[in-house]
Amino acid sequence: MISDTQNQNSSQEIANDSITFECPADGQHSALELLHQTTQLSKSHLKTLAEKGAIWISQNHTKNANRLRRLKKTPKENETLFCYVNERVQNAETPPAEKIADFSEYSVWYKPKGMLSQGSKFGDFSSLPRWVEVHTQKPSWQIHRLDRATDGLMLIAHSKKCASLLIQLFAEKKIQKTYHAVVNGITPTTPFSSTQDIDGKQAISHLTTIKSTTADENAMSLVEVKIETGRKHQIRIHLSECGFPIIGDRLHGKQEINQTFANADLQLTAVSLEFICPMTQEHRTITLPNELNTLLLKSG
Repeated sequence: MISDTQNQNSSQEIANDSITFECPADGQHSALELLHQTTQLSKSHLKTLAEKGAIWISQNHTKNANRLRRLKKTPKENETLFCYVNERVQNAETPPAEKIADFSEYSVWYKPKGMLSQGSKFGDFSSLPRWVEVHTQKPSWQIHRLDRATDGLMLIAHSKKCASLLIQLFAEKKIQKTYHAVVNGITPTTPFSSTQDIDGKQAISHLTTIKSTTADENAMSLVEVKIETGRKHQIRIHLSECGFPIIGDRLHGKQEINQTFANADLQLTAVSLEFICPMTQEHRTITLPNELNTLLLKSG
């Protein structure tokens, strides 16, 4: 079960459980030797941390640091190594992703609940781009994001050129993402919208009821959501403000409602992507296979 409240509360716990090692290079020893001397961690442990993306290197102590995965490298004197250790984070199991479609220079994947869209300083091994890179042996770039607690379709680019083109499509709002959410309550039979600002910024969501049910006296509806803007937690905030909190939303929903539905995971899934392929100019519509749909209510 994935809880955003737990995610939010765990930030301080992660900080408390973390150790940061800073290691200036001398231009003579390998990164592995330098880190071993500084951290007193075993070399095998350090190699594992490097593979997981928890070791970084920067020049002149700038913020422009890069992950260092091969510790045989001998850093220059003006370079500094950073090792970020958090056993709880780095020992966490990563749920597997599934490939939905492959278009050579980019692919579409199902990101399960619990998998991250991007890495952190503690590593990127549990993020979708790195997972894809490791399992396909193809370079992979993140294009957009889904919350950790949200599952569904994500695009991954396999070349810098394609990554740039896809990111541009998102910036120009030329990629249509469709979500399905299961909410508490009986939503209107006619389409409705929410335009409530989020963090002082314009936010627009369009919602359409697919079906509603009162089975077991628990009223819930399946809603299709399309967004014009991409504010943080936009769909969750808008539905909650409309009086229809997403079931399983422990951040913007209601605890008593979540308990009524047996503390289900967040009922929000990215179910389709529609766009013109930037490489071939073909129209693409990719939908989530029904067997991967984890929602309590489904359209089919």
